[in-house]
Amino acid sequence: MKKFISALSLFTVIFFSFLSCSQPQEKKTASLPPVIPDSLFRMKNMPNTMPMFNFWYDPDDNYSCYQDSTKKIKFVRLDSAQKEKYLLPVMGDVDKHYVISYVDAYFISKQDTMNGFTPIIIKASGDDYDEMMMLLLDKKGNVASKLSLSGGECGGPDEIGDSLMLNCPYLFSTMKNGEVDSYVLHVYDRESKDNITRPSIIDSVTFISKITGDGKFETKKKDSTRYERVYKWQND
Repeated sequence: MKKFISALSLFTVIFFSFLSCSQPQEKKTASLPPVIPDSLFRMKNMPNTMPMFNFWYDPDDNYSCYQDSTKKIKFVRLDSAQKEKYLLPVMGDVDKHYVISYVDAYFISKQDTMNGFTPIIIKASGDDYDEMMMLLLDKKGNVASKLSLSGGECGGPDEIGDSLMLNCPYLFSTMKNGEVDSYVLHVYDRESKDNITRPSIIDSVTFISKITGDGKFETKKKDSTRYERVYKWQND
């Protein structure tokens, strides 16, 4: 009887050990360091968004992003884990699979710590989307808030009425002493019946954003104006 009980106990141990080994194990993703390393960034304390107009995307190198056409400085592309950590919290209702699989993003600049938060600048792009953003990271490396510095989502001009077209807004920002000064231009193009271009209607608005102690961007409008002239786009 004792031999039978011992054999049964041994069989039970072996059986449940087999079940445990045969169960599929949950894949563990590598955890990211809480403090984002300086080595991910090619710029320090980026002063404004002007450099992005010189960025060079090399078609022979999987469209990797370089600082300019000399290709001396190559920006680091976010991997899947980094996109999940830094982009998903600020991409609203955008599908997780789309963000991780199809959004292309690069680490651009790391700014000086302000009020216990570390501002970093990332450039991301996708369908009808191209944006440079500033993210505030807390001491654990988690995203506390986001501020758009340039670009954004735009699928092309929108028709306003019968003869007025609203172009994608032009947003430009400068960063200094923990503050961000931004101005946005909304350009409305008009055409006469004989298809001769008339002066554009331009709304110019300036803002100032400050980093608060709780890791938020406090944004206030400084001024705004409307005027008319033939608008020449910077890349024309």
